[in-house]
Amino acid sequence: MITVLVSEINRSPMRRLLKTAGHALPKIRVLTYTQVFRRFFVPAGCVIFTDFDLLSDFELDAACAIAASVENRGAPSRVLNDPRKAKERFALLSHLFETGQNTVEVTRLQSDQRPTRYPLFIRFENGCLRPDFEMISSASELDAAIIDLTNSGRTLRGRMTASFETATDADGLYRKYGAFRIGDYIVPQHILRSDKWIVKSRISSADDAFVAEELAFVRDNPHRAALMKIFKAANIEFGRIDYTVRDGEIVVFEINMNPTFPRFRGGKSNRAERRKYILEGLVAGFESLDVRTDKEPIHFTPINYAERYLVLRREDIFARLTRLWHRARRGKANE
Repeated sequence: MITVLVSEINRSPMRRLLKTAGHALPKIRVLTYTQVFRRFFVPAGCVIFTDFDLLSDFELDAACAIAASVENRGAPSRVLNDPRKAKERFALLSHLFETGQNTVEVTRLQSDQRPTRYPLFIRFENGCLRPDFEMISSASELDAAIIDLTNSGRTLRGRMTASFETATDADGLYRKYGAFRIGDYIVPQHILRSDKWIVKSRISSADDAFVAEELAFVRDNPHRAALMKIFKAANIEFGRIDYTVRDGEIVVFEINMNPTFPRFRGGKSNRAERRKYILEGLVAGFESLDVRTDKEPIHFTPINYAERYLVLRREDIFARLTRLWHRARRGKANE
């Protein structure tokens, strides 16, 4: 049994995977943290944690209690992305920069630390929203941007700077590579290219040469060893790393612990072989996590203040459901 814990508002990535590739994968149960917090237990087996950035501090403490309980149950149950150890975006990029493993420098806007590398951009530490401004090229531009943020009614809390470390390729396009880690497997996904410095999606057209290059990337897995080293430094066993390659070196942007998977139905025919390699890698990875275990669920007890918070949240949810039920009844009575 494999259980993936997700935020209530971010269920679509796993739903999409199961909808288009679920027939080929072992059984995967997707539960929201809200569901688990309501029950105070999780199924035994492999439990994968995601979406830490969408949890409150109390909820994250409760997630840590779940991880500790799964760990205490022992094999064959296991934890992936242990919330007590996994490094989120800012912590990971700080660690990699300080240890000389990555060139991206990050600083918090609310801290006294000042950036030393320009150009840079400002973004939230969490989530996937676009940067607040275009590229910032100097300390004076950064000061002006901070004033602009506060004057426009936006908070500095949770915002950080990140130095821009991406170069264009021979075609003048920016690149972003993506690769999954599923347990002990690294599964390359794609190479996105764009004429915009924020690479969110690929340019609409791709010639035969690039299609062949991307297929070779997915098939040959050229960065496997380097990526696995970074995942291990992050204490993340499930997710997708977004990165580029500059002067032959990997430049890490982030690791998304609840990534979007490709659609394995439809799509352009000239990229079907690429999708085949990705699916084979994902199947192998998930099968390596699938374990037979007893049916006795794993109960957990959050620390006292977190438990009080979750009980209040649970009562709020039940009250909301009750209101919706009464509203539905009134609607039927008025038909």
